Amino acid sequence: MVAQISAWMARAILALMGWTLYGEKPPVKKAVIIGAPHTSNFDGLLMLLVAFGLKVRLKWLVKDNLYKFPLSIVLKWVGAIPIDRSASRNAVSQAVDVFDRLDEIFLTLAPEGTRKRSEGWRTGFYYIALKANVPIYFGFADYKRKLTGIDGHIEPSGDIEADMVPIKAFYETITAKFPEQVGEIKLALRKNNS
Repeated sequence: MVAQISAWMARAILALMGWTLYGEKPPVKKAVIIGAPHTSNFDGLLMLLVAFGLKVRLKWLVKDNLYKFPLSIVLKWVGAIPIDRSASRNAVSQAVDVFDRLDEIFLTLAPEGTRKRSEGWRTGFYYIALKANVPIYFGFADYKRKLTGIDGHIEPSGDIEADMVPIKAFYETITAKFPEQVGEIKLALRKNNS
């Protein structure tokens, strides 16, 4: 009953803002959901409304140093999962551990990693899905059409270059709030730390 009321309210808020909600809850228990493009803090609000509107309990990763009382209460309520971002801990492995522990999880990640123009997408979303053996769904907010939701997915094969082709094809049709801040949809080159 609460989920139904929350879904109705989210859809009503989106409609009042002139947005249309698209899609449905993925028919799986576990998935990675891409949140892109990500050029504004408003994108996060839209993704929360998508989650409530489609009855998807989204989770996302936050640095564990942010997960302190009293902020931890709000972060937990909105689905944040703390991870240790120190050099000795691998974020992908920690996220895969979360998938192993939970019966149902929809983890949303912004591959651009920033609201500013990036040099490419970080690969963590892909390797989390691959190692957790879950699909990758496409979450989006198209400001030109005022359409937001979840549409399409891939099953990661291990060939990241090939798997990026349908992802790129999908997101190239989406208009960000600040289009000039959208980087090319390609894999970011890793910096050499040596």
